[in-house]
Amino acid sequence: MNKKIRQFEDNLIAFFNESDLDIEIKRLIAQNILNLIEKQADKIILNELSQPITEMGELKDAEST
Repeated sequence: MNKKIRQFEDNLIAFFNESDLDIEIKRLIAQNILNLIEKQADKIILNELSQPITEMGELKDAEST
């Protein structure tokens, strides 16, 4: 998993570096993407928190990771 995370990050950096856009535009785009990711992560977490907890402490009907 760590290798996949590092590769994903490296790919994103390379993608940004390949663009000839100004650095401020790249920063704004990265910030907007982060905001979208945070909103989606918050939705998922709220959904997980709203699911009933079983006696074993696992979420009922939760997907395994």
